[in-house]
Amino acid sequence: MLKLANEKLRTYLMPFELKISPVLATRVGEIIGLLAAAMAELTDGFIFSDDGAWPGPPIRSDEFELHYFKPTQAKTYADASWYSRCLESLINDYQGKLNVSEVGLIIEHEWPLHQRVRYAPSNRLFQEGPNEDDRLIILHSRYFNFPYLVIKRTLIKADEQLLIRKMMFLDIQSDFGRQLMNRIYEFDIQPMVANKKFTFWLNPGLDKRSEAILSDLID
Repeated sequence: MLKLANEKLRTYLMPFELKISPVLATRVGEIIGLLAAAMAELTDGFIFSDDGAWPGPPIRSDEFELHYFKPTQAKTYADASWYSRCLESLINDYQGKLNVSEVGLIIEHEWPLHQRVRYAPSNRLFQEGPNEDDRLIILHSRYFNFPYLVIKRTLIKADEQLLIRKMMFLDIQSDFGRQLMNRIYEFDIQPMVANKKFTFWLNPGLDKRSEAILSDLID
């Protein structure tokens, strides 16, 4: 089984042109799925985990390997992030070529609450007041480039305290890591700034009713 699992590991890492041959036995914690795939293949069985190692119903090894340890094929952002970090570690340890991740990793910042309410495009703090060309207000999440919402500045009736309370509520309710991969993407402010008719955008990873949140901010 170990021999087959090692073959799977070498095949998987072949595109990264490793200078040192990888040994599965020293990396079991990161890629235990390849051991499971090898066992399922040798026994003509199925792969299934009831402890959260990987989600989903029992499947065959060939189907499992289409998604396992492939960041762009992961179902959730948390899985994609884990695969990317492990892959980077393997490439560094075995001296492979640089890996450019196809998945933008969410990085948590340490901004205090008042620094997470900003005008755009100037990026000035709400408490500082807007520049003349600032058209939007952004409520940032705890992560760089993944804001909760963007709203046209002139629509806002809420003061800073209410905006911060709304942001704290979204902090409690949101968990981007568990979101589906197709709902997590980095934010680009430019199209919203350029669109003169833009009014409101809510991050699709929040799974909230945008009408209710908008109403809280403008009434």
